[in-house]
Amino acid sequence: MDGLLEALQSGAAFRRKRGPRQAGSLLNFTSAQKPVSSQ
Repeated sequence: MDGLLEALQSGAAFRRKRGPRQAGSLLNFTSAQKPVSSQ
């Protein structure tokens, strides 16, 4: 689980450097994953 969080954080930092639009895509992806984790 920690490895997944680290990958998301490093991916977020990488995408921030590339552009804010891709960071928005990452946010949509993470919020889509939250309900799956809750179940």
